Amino acid sequence: MAVAGCASTEQNADTINVQSEVSPNKARIYVMRTARFFGDGTAFELSMSGIQRETGRDYSQVIGQLGPKSYLCWDAAPGVVYLSFEEGEPGNKKELTLQRGQTYYLRVMLREGYLSPEFILESLTDAEGKALLKKCKPPKKI
Repeated sequence: MAVAGCASTEQNADTINVQSEVSPNKARIYVMRTARFFGDGTAFELSMSGIQRETGRDYSQVIGQLGPKSYLCWDAAPGVVYLSFEEGEPGNKKELTLQRGQTYYLRVMLREGYLSPEFILESLTDAEGKALLKKCKPPKKI
């Protein structure tokens, strides 16, 4: 089970200096969570999956545990990726087509699902993402 009771945000993927420029060969992804009562005391495991362009093989990577009022940030290779939370309702994935040198800002919203939480990943504009990022805590590297 990947639910953490202390609700801290911990990142498995390489931590990024958010002040640095995005590598021209990568895309940068920010996933931010603002607390709104439901699930406030819990951190949820975020994963990214896709197909490696070089090998054509499927991959899945645990990015980290996302707690309330915090964010995860990492760089990824261009291509189609899927973001999902382990605890969420089945089929609860966000598809992103990553472009080289681009930054993607997403906000997580939680709703009560039938058997488990429903995670909604909403894409934000650069201005919205940068404003929300200022209100969130950075992750701890594990």
